[in-house]
Amino acid sequence: DGTIPPAAFVDKTGAGEKFRFRDRAQEIPSAAGIVQMTIVKSASNGIVKVKIRATEVDLDEIDGDLSVSLSMLFGSDPALDECLTARSVPCEPRPGKNKCSDR
Repeated sequence: DGTIPPAAFVDKTGAGEKFRFRDRAQEIPSAAGIVQMTIVKSASNGIVKVKIRATEVDLDEIDGDLSVSLSMLFGSDPALDECLTARSVPCEPRPGKNKCSDR
């Protein structure tokens, strides 16, 4: 679990289509090891792409798995706010790294 405050995201273009979070010094403890996150939305096809980079995070339970399920809540209330869920995202297990992508 990681929580990133909305104010930590930057929308450089101001178009509301690409948001970036960076915390390489890990100054936001609630981010739980997430050091970079990019959220890109495409209005033309309704797709949202989320890329997360984390460090010093123990994910032994998914190490070597061929798929994972992920959920992201945009807000604080699952009943009212938007939630993005991806089930059975295919993964490429590598030693010390598990790259998962549903492209």
